[in-house]
Amino acid sequence: MGIQLNEKDPLADPLIDEIMSSFRQNAKEVVKDTLEGIGMFRFAATLIAYIALLLIVYTSVFVIIGYYPLNKPVGALGAYGTFAGVAVMLAIYVHYRRKYSMLKKKYAALFALYEKLGVA
Repeated sequence: MGIQLNEKDPLADPLIDEIMSSFRQNAKEVVKDTLEGIGMFRFAATLIAYIALLLIVYTSVFVIIGYYPLNKPVGALGAYGTFAGVAVMLAIYVHYRRKYSMLKKKYAALFALYEKLGVA
């Protein structure tokens, strides 16, 4: 007494056949684009980390030279606001790195096959 579907098999759709045919014809480009998209997570994470580091350095310099006097509301707001922004950026960095690592593991076989093609 299995479940019987009255609908047609969704994979028997001619549109699915056309899509799969297109993937077969452009497999190398599709794989390359997919892997580059995954690599964009690593690039974005690295860029965010460098910007956060730059913000920490310039804010620290501004505090040291007295441009952000921490004993005044405006200076404290500027310094602590920047450090809060850096904390958010670091959280985004961690999120993007985890996403990249997850996708890299998920598509490890695809990465290996693409490297065997000698195009990577």
